Amino acid sequence: VRGVGTGGIVSTAFCLLYKLFTLKLTRKQVMGLITHTDSPYIRALGFMYIRYTQPPTDLWDWFESFLDDEE
Repeated sequence: VRGVGTGGIVSTAFCLLYKLFTLKLTRKQVMGLITHTDSPYIRALGFMYIRYTQPPTDLWDWFESFLDDEE
């Protein structure tokens, strides 16, 4: 199972992803996550949220402008 460690404990990131999923974020809120400047971890959660909630055909549109991002 993804996000579950060897001890059977779910990772914090997947708990946060579940919470974001239950909130049903708008496009503007997701853009706020992936363009966040304070922490790369917030951005990573935003990209993981997109990966798990968007159809595969839409992923390129979301990720394209961030492929050369050094952060």
